[in-house]
Amino acid sequence: MEKSPLLLQLSEYFDLLSEKLNGWLESLVFILPNLILSILVMVLTFLLVGYVSKLGRRSFQRLFQSKALVNLLTNVSSTLFVLLVLVLVLAILELDQALFSLLTGGKKPSLTTPLRVSDG
Repeated sequence: MEKSPLLLQLSEYFDLLSEKLNGWLESLVFILPNLILSILVMVLTFLLVGYVSKLGRRSFQRLFQSKALVNLLTNVSSTLFVLLVLVLVLAILELDQALFSLLTGGKKPSLTTPLRVSDG
């Protein structure tokens, strides 16, 4: 007995879907150690950011009398710490494209684009 065309199409779609899901599963298994390490680094970061903030506040209070300036510098230092760890996590996950975009502001330099020099 022959299969109907609808069953053949459904079978093909199911095969394509199972191939795609198997590929995703293999990729997940491949990246799982890096993913676990990245999660641990982020959790550790969120635990340490409070200590970094306190340390920065104490240091800045010794240097400056202005509370506003101390608060500003403390917030900036905490933010820079978190951004530094974010770059580290992206490097651990081997997300080179995302890391490059983050560091360059989304602009990709092209080697084929010639430098334009104005003749004045």
